[in-house]
Amino acid sequence: MRSKSYDTLAYRLALILRYFNDGETLEVKALAEEFGVTERTIQKDLNGRLAFLPIVGEDGRYTMQPYALGKFSPKDLRYFALFCGLGGLYPTLDQSMIVDILNERINHVLSIKGYAYEDISDKQTLFEHLGASIAQNHRVAFVYKEKQRVVEPYKLRNIDGVWYLIAVESTILKTFSLRKIEAFKPLKESFTPDSQILHRIETHEGSWFGTSEIEVTLRIDACVAEYFLRRDILPYQKILDSDTRRLLLSCKVAYEEEILRLSRFWIPHIIILSPSSLQAKLDTTLQSYLQSDRDEIKSDW
Repeated sequence: MRSKSYDTLAYRLALILRYFNDGETLEVKALAEEFGVTERTIQKDLNGRLAFLPIVGEDGRYTMQPYALGKFSPKDLRYFALFCGLGGLYPTLDQSMIVDILNERINHVLSIKGYAYEDISDKQTLFEHLGASIAQNHRVAFVYKEKQRVVEPYKLRNIDGVWYLIAVESTILKTFSLRKIEAFKPLKESFTPDSQILHRIETHEGSWFGTSEIEVTLRIDACVAEYFLRRDILPYQKILDSDTRRLLLSCKVAYEEEILRLSRFWIPHIIILSPSSLQAKLDTTLQSYLQSDRDEIKSDW
C-alpha cells in the first residue's frame, strides 16, 4: 500500500495512468485511500476522465488490456496536465517535477513563461480517441482541408504551442493540425508500426515532415546571436563560424516555408545565404508587404 497522499487532479490521473502502464491491477478502495478522496471520485476518474483507455473493471479491480501496456511514455503525462487546466508543457515531467509543478502550495514561487498554448478543450474527445487509436495501432479516417484521409497515426505532438497528429498517409509521413481535423472516425483496421518511422519521429527536430530535407545556411547578427547559442532555435542547428560581427549557422528543414517563417520572425537580423532562392522569396514577400496600399487596406475596414 502506498501511503503518500496527493492533492491534485492532474497528478492523480497521471499516476493512475503510470500504474496501469506498468501492468498493475488497481483497486478503487486502495486508490481512494492513497489519494485521500472518495471511492466515488476514483470511479469517476476510471469511468469518466480515463474512459478512453482500454481499461477492464470487475468487482472494484481495474486493469489495462495487455495490448496497451507500456505504450505511454513520460511525455504522455503532459497531455493530462493540459486537460486539467495547466496551460504549459514542461521540459521534464518525472515524478519529482510533477509534485513541484502541480502542487499549488509551492506554485507561487515559480514563474514559467513560454508559448501561448493552443486551447483545444473543445477537441478533447478527438484527442482522446486519437490517443486510443495510437495505443491500439488502429487506422483512423477524417476530413482534412476538404479531403477525405485514411492514415496510420503514430504520435500526438505539441509544436510551438500548437497540437498536431503525426501520421502516415499513403506511405508518406505527414503532420496534421488537430484544429483542422473534421469528421473523425476511428477504424478497426490495425497496422504494424514501422520501427524506422518511429525512430524518425523521435529524432526529428523540425516542425514538419517531408519526403526530403533542405539544408540551409544563415547569417545571424551578433546582437541576437546569444539567443541561437543559448538553445537550438533552428532544426538540426549547427554552428559553422562566428566572430564579433556575426554567427554562421546551418540547419535542415522539410519545407521552404518552415525556414521562411523563422526568418521573418528574426528580421532584420538574419540573412539566408543558401539556397539563395529562399532569400529571394523572402525579399519578394517583404517588398510586397512594403508596397501594399495602406490607405486602401484601412478603407476596407
